[in-house]
Amino acid sequence: MALDAPAGSYTGATPKDFIATAFYAHSANLLAKSARALGKREEAAQFEELFVNIRDCFNREFVTRTGRLSSPTQTAHVLALQFGLVEGPVRKKVEESFIRLIEESAYKLTSGFLGTPYICPVLSDIGRNDLAYRLALSRDYPSWLYSVEQGATTIWEHWDGKKSGRFVLERGYELL
Repeated sequence: MALDAPAGSYTGATPKDFIATAFYAHSANLLAKSARALGKREEAAQFEELFVNIRDCFNREFVTRTGRLSSPTQTAHVLALQFGLVEGPVRKKVEESFIRLIEESAYKLTSGFLGTPYICPVLSDIGRNDLAYRLALSRDYPSWLYSVEQGATTIWEHWDGKKSGRFVLERGYELL
């Protein structure tokens, strides 16, 4: 679904190792919270330590010395922010860069299934409800309401799931 995919590909531009590391950290953090809620302090501490280690590795691998993410995509920025992978001045820089990416895309979504669910919550968390509402209420392609305007009752597999009154399938095939 990501619109930042290279031509002819449905895999978005955010590197797979970036995404895998972000979700690994998120999983460790969820397990730490679950263990804590279940009163399993030792397991919670182990998963909290794992999360911190993954976050540190993430920063060494995917954050430049000047505090920019190595992947300049909406998905990369939203995952780093949503999963708490950047902190302090680096977080602030990533927030600003994320907003700039949205503005540079003319307030359009370029993310796919992995980043899109977190865009509005992250924008709200960083004090940009205005942008969250602008994206959520947009009716232009690509947007959530574009699909609704085209008759969708659920999100399509691709932002461009329907063009010219026809559904577009993978590799350019169309349903009449």
